[in-house]
Amino acid sequence: MPRVVGAAPASTTLLRTMIDAFPHAEIIAAFGQTECSPITCLLRGEDALRKIGSVGTPMLNVETRIVDDQMNDVAPGDVGEIVYLGPLVMKEYWHKPDETAEAFRGGWFHSGDLVRSDGYIYGRPQEGHDHLRWGEHLLRRG
Repeated sequence: MPRVVGAAPASTTLLRTMIDAFPHAEIIAAFGQTECSPITCLLRGEDALRKIGSVGTPMLNVETRIVDDQMNDVAPGDVGEIVYLGPLVMKEYWHKPDETAEAFRGGWFHSGDLVRSDGYIYGRPQEGHDHLRWGEHLLRRG
């Protein structure tokens, strides 16, 4: 089966357009970052329409938590930082022990991404990061 893969949540309009244009393809959205080899969550097929705005559920062999600043798990639906543990997570930043220690506070890799969850993860880009849209770099307003 052909697949259409994206790396950011798509709008309902875009999803319906893709489904109409590629009726025999499975729609897959991927979420993650380079330090995690790089995909940590997937949203597949019909869930792309049922869970608009979601980046999916964690992949096999990826443990996730959504935590507050003190590493306490947040309640379902509350916003927190997604942290990762597992064999896909990098070991260290090369020759950067201070950055590595900061990234692995509490033994989990801190992504910097703020998310919420209802069993499916809904993400927001890291604060202050650029976004690429139609080949143009956009800066998020604070």
